[in-house]
Amino acid sequence: MVIAIPPKRQQNDYFNQLQQLLKLAEKLKITNILFISSTSVYGDQSGILTEGSGTQAKAPAAGAMAQFEQLLLSPSGHNNSVLRLAGLIDSQRHPGRFFAGKTAVANPAAVVNMIHQTDCIGLITSIIMQNAWGEVLLGCAPSHPTRHEFYRQGASALGLEPPQFVESGGENSKLIDASHSAERLSYDYQQPNLLKWLNSPRPQ
Repeated sequence: MVIAIPPKRQQNDYFNQLQQLLKLAEKLKITNILFISSTSVYGDQSGILTEGSGTQAKAPAAGAMAQFEQLLLSPSGHNNSVLRLAGLIDSQRHPGRFFAGKTAVANPAAVVNMIHQTDCIGLITSIIMQNAWGEVLLGCAPSHPTRHEFYRQGASALGLEPPQFVESGGENSKLIDASHSAERLSYDYQQPNLLKWLNSPRPQ
């Protein structure tokens, strides 16, 4: 069972809904569960974060994800895995639209942690095909441009007005290092360079 159901805004019963899926899996005697979680479980931590970094979820939805992760990976959960994904992008969710035309956007020096949908599917497939169970894995493109260059180039690529940032901020942001997971799965990212993808003629 692959659980890839993001929480809705202002949803208070997300953890309970995840528990219902777990009970269903047990009833159907499903042997392996892959939970698609989020790097939001790290909260506001700064510096380089890896698979072994502790969670410090702040938002309720992220807290529910972290709680469900613990439930899945309890001593009896050796047949389950968690894949924490960074921010999702693709042609339908193009980051050039996120801040286009906005002013006084914060944290220009913070790095972005993103992953293309193609690589999300690639990682999920690799985990299942390789029986990589009982693990916490990360999905994040290996390139980490700053918010300033990423969102301004993204808006320009779509012909939109680039956002205007404040002068400084975000110098001590978090950087998601997913290199260990990529090595563990022998996975080569199809969209490793975020700026190259932004500036491609027809980004997928």
